[in-house]
Amino acid sequence: KEVESLLNAEPMVSQASLDAAAQMLAGGARIFIWASGNAKVLADLLDRRLRRAGFAAQNIAFEGRELAERLVPLQSGDVVVVFAFLRAQPGMEAVLRHARSVGAPSLLIADTVAPTLKTGADLTLSAPRGQNDEFLTLTVPMLITNALLLTLARTDKGRSIAGLHTLDRLYEAVSSNK
Repeated sequence: KEVESLLNAEPMVSQASLDAAAQMLAGGARIFIWASGNAKVLADLLDRRLRRAGFAAQNIAFEGRELAERLVPLQSGDVVVVFAFLRAQPGMEAVLRHARSVGAPSLLIADTVAPTLKTGADLTLSAPRGQNDEFLTLTVPMLITNALLLTLARTDKGRSIAGLHTLDRLYEAVSSNK
């Protein structure tokens, strides 16, 4: 079933939509990433990979007052990425509404919940993770996330590669006794 879900994801997420999402991320001064529940591992993955590539990413996968505090610095030159699966989670629509109110573009990575949300994102990458009566994993949204990261690296005019080189130099510097 997992392989079938992966194969079904390809026609749902076009290369053109991945290109548009990568362009959105590349154009952001900062990238704020929100998720809830099991999707927090994808927010962690995206946050880490973007920072390694030299992007100013910030994981805001929090709730309540902590989430509100993390949203205060969001501005129009920033980008918001939201992960949503099965149903709208507390805080998610507030994140999208706030992004819209400050003029920050938003990207939603989702499964079949996307059309049911009250507050939509500027761009959505979504594909089913299987049937709702099955055990659902994060394999499909992880595929989308990795495809987005690879597209970003391919289209960002060397920024990601330069970031990785800087990471290697910095890691060497902090790991040595010199």
